[in-house]
Amino acid sequence: MHKQRVNELFIHLLIEPAGPILIKSGVESGADPTLPSMNFVRTHHPRTGTSTIYLPGASLKGVIRSHCERIIRTVRGDAPDVCCDPLDFRHNCGSRTQKISDTAAQYRALCYACRIFGHTTHASHFLISDAYPRQPIDTLPVRQNVAIDRLSGGVAVGPFDMEVAQEGQFVTRLMLTNFELWQVGLLALALRDMAEGRVRLGFAKSRGLGEIQLRLARLEVAYPGQFG
Repeated sequence: MHKQRVNELFIHLLIEPAGPILIKSGVESGADPTLPSMNFVRTHHPRTGTSTIYLPGASLKGVIRSHCERIIRTVRGDAPDVCCDPLDFRHNCGSRTQKISDTAAQYRALCYACRIFGHTTHASHFLISDAYPRQPIDTLPVRQNVAIDRLSGGVAVGPFDMEVAQEGQFVTRLMLTNFELWQVGLLALALRDMAEGRVRLGFAKSRGLGEIQLRLARLEVAYPGQFG
């Protein structure tokens, strides 16, 4: 399935916060009182080289894959050969197809989600780049929070603070190679739901964070080598 490039789909997307969002960096503030307890992930801006927040491609792919799996299970059921659980090491696609040497037969044995997003035995047909803001964003507002004890109603943990992004336009591009038409339709449904606010991104989604606006900037379809 990967020995030749049959077709390519490129989708350029614009992502904007529709409310506060937080993609945690995993780096704690430690003993520095000037840093918030939860920091937004940062890197160097590809155009200016200065520090900026960004939306990691891994986070975007995880959200898209998770929602595609939800759509598949809703329409076709939750059998392992329809949509496997990647963390179920006895029944997922990796364990079921690891002894199949022919890549075409291996692809046919994968569940619908793994045919697009890949697994340990098969590379992904779906690629997405990190989403960077058009201009670097390094200074963010900080929110104060506490955790409430469910029994007493008082403060259980806190206060703690976290950085949130509330504005900016993040640009990314996703690519789908050697695709089937149903895969394009499934991806379109997932992106539609993200654009309509049904899918949230990042930390504390159940507490009101993570709502985004998604817009299609450009779509390209190519068939390399098919036309002289």
